[in-house]
Amino acid sequence: KQLQEMGFSEHGCRRAALATSNAGLEQALNWAFGHSETDPDFNKPLPGSKKKKAKKKQPRVMPIELQRLFSKMQLLNICSVSTEDLTRKGFNFTSADAQVQHDAHELILKLLASTENHLLKTRGAPLVPQLFEGTMQAQLRCLACG
Repeated sequence: KQLQEMGFSEHGCRRAALATSNAGLEQALNWAFGHSETDPDFNKPLPGSKKKKAKKKQPRVMPIELQRLFSKMQLLNICSVSTEDLTRKGFNFTSADAQVQHDAHELILKLLASTENHLLKTRGAPLVPQLFEGTMQAQLRCLACG
């Protein structure tokens, strides 16, 4: 269930639980990250499992999507990952919009607003304002005389 909330398919979650002998969330998450993009059978039903009616796909929860991105970066020990899927599906950009590189400031504002909105009625509600509160300072300096 927790893996599904992170965006993995039901069949992929079942495969992760089976492959790790249901050892725990961390092991299943590591297995899922390692196989979700490389294993062609990852999203297919397990042999012998019965087909269920397709459920309506849940909307993306931005804090979980961001956690998933950062977990993937940490697990794979990489410095960057593609956010195209997140911007296209998470913000409902059209395919043309998703292909255009958006202003970094606009993206961070959308991510923060979405995160703050999802945390509104939770204990984490003050998190975003607390992280970014403070005072701004500006300084002007002459380039000719220093």
